[in-house]
Amino acid sequence: MTIHRAWKPMLLAGLVLWLGAAPWALAQRASIAPGQTFGIGEVGPIGPIFSGPHQYPFLCNTIESGLGPPVVDNYEGIGTPVFDGDGNIIGYSQHCGVPMRIDYYYRSTDGTWKELPDRAVRPPDLAQTTTTEGLTVDYIVRVERGTINRFIYGIAMLAPFDMTPFSPYLPTPWNRRLVFSFGSGGGGVGHRQYPMNVREVLIDEFLSKGYAVAYTTGARTARSYNMTLAQETVMMVKDHFIARYGEPLYTIGIGSSGGALTQYVLAQNHPGLLDALIPIRGYPDMITQSIYVGDCELMEYYFDHSDDPRWKSKKEREVFEGLAGNDELGETACVAGWRGSVQAFINPYFAPIDVSSLPPEEVAATRWTHWDDLRNIYGVDEHGFAPNTWDNVGVQYGLKSLQAGRITKEEFFDLNERIGGWKQPHEFSPPTFPYDEANINKGEPGNPNRTTGSLTAIHRAYQSGQVFQGYADVPIIDMRQYEDPILDMHHFLQSFAARERIARAMGDASHQLIWVDGTQRHDTFLDMRHEVLYKALDVIDRWLANRRAHPHLSAAETRPADAVDTCWDDEGNVIAAGPGVWDENGPCRTAYP
Repeated sequence: MTIHRAWKPMLLAGLVLWLGAAPWALAQRASIAPGQTFGIGEVGPIGPIFSGPHQYPFLCNTIESGLGPPVVDNYEGIGTPVFDGDGNIIGYSQHCGVPMRIDYYYRSTDGTWKELPDRAVRPPDLAQTTTTEGLTVDYIVRVERGTINRFIYGIAMLAPFDMTPFSPYLPTPWNRRLVFSFGSGGGGVGHRQYPMNVREVLIDEFLSKGYAVAYTTGARTARSYNMTLAQETVMMVKDHFIARYGEPLYTIGIGSSGGALTQYVLAQNHPGLLDALIPIRGYPDMITQSIYVGDCELMEYYFDHSDDPRWKSKKEREVFEGLAGNDELGETACVAGWRGSVQAFINPYFAPIDVSSLPPEEVAATRWTHWDDLRNIYGVDEHGFAPNTWDNVGVQYGLKSLQAGRITKEEFFDLNERIGGWKQPHEFSPPTFPYDEANINKGEPGNPNRTTGSLTAIHRAYQSGQVFQGYADVPIIDMRQYEDPILDMHHFLQSFAARERIARAMGDASHQLIWVDGTQRHDTFLDMRHEVLYKALDVIDRWLANRRAHPHLSAAETRPADAVDTCWDDEGNVIAAGPGVWDENGPCRTAYP
């Protein structure tokens, strides 16, 4: 295979990461046979391969997922207790495994999913569907579920014929294309398996066209933002898919919010894992996003306690915060989107999950932050906490507004003298509600009291691939609704932040399309209208066909002529499409400032 020039930095980055890996990780990787699979009634591989030692405490969620209790794998009290029918503990599960199972569902003519208990009986309300290949079949779906790498996974595909067990030699309406769904977002800090609803893979928009759908809770950001573990788990699930069903023609990533940023990071860290991306309402990554989220709370505290009447206006706060404010709503995007979020990822004493069933001594020793979730990457400081990357030393808040004449020198200096920072992890106290300033270092003239982040942790965030630096040589259609006016946390800027990083890293970002829909509705798949989603699938299908025909060319060089930036109004009409629509005076930028 010819390695395109754009891939070389990514391969080098991976080499640096592997050279820094622990010897046990390399040995473990060498011991696992590629393509190894398992069957119905068997528990999937436990791992790890390269992500580091298993994390404990670790809460199983198989019962909440409708898969029954996890398999007992020890009697030493390690992990989640497993009970018999009388409520007696019969053992413990540290790996949360469940046997792989197959279930069948069908699409009813009323547009809902229903279980199909007997495949020999054809339901009277069974719908039919026509795939991208023009095959019209009964709309019956085979759903495989189990555990891989301790996380729950699911695989779904059309199966109107007898496919138990599945055989690639039997007739299949699968169109040989795989959609890997990353779901939506959340603020997870690890220590649980995370529950899976079967509807994570019962996605009509894809299954009806013949696509297969895969999913794993190990890549769900509501569980964790450990991108190394997510990469490993997705790789293992995809390997299992290939071993059982065959190599897909291509794999598309799709997901919203945290499920969008995961695609960006995985495309960078593991070229070939995803062949195209559809990030919806996304961000480039979590770790750099957390910078301004931490700023938000500090600035809101300053404004709320300021005697300056200007800051009573939520709209006026935009000049410092850089996010939308709305006096009619009486809020800023900092408050509506992020108030309290700092506690969820930076406060080591804020446990976001029910830990009552876990060993008390393990729970007491757990620190509930993003950095402690990845302490095998970030390390541990002399106080027993993972070092924090958040830093605001030397930050000149509002500098561009000062230069533009939107704030006075006095306003600039007063906020920068008093904004302060966040305490170090070992100085935090348990959060209260409403949130108070107990964990803020208050600044004052002559003593700004800013927060110094750990340079070691910052370096490791980059080295381990937690930061999206822009290397992604795959077709990308970055989609979102325009939600800035309603102060949604998924603000418009993030699509362009990702584009800027791609341009800096690769010298060309024309393979990242930005599509914005003016429709603010939440009754469609991941909040995007079907017409827009289906257009994206069509564009990507032709784009990847070009890449297969010209494997030596980059994603940018194989882009179809109609794969361009586009914006729609709230009625679904195209406002503009093509180059320059997002320029400062372009039609899309004018419609969505």
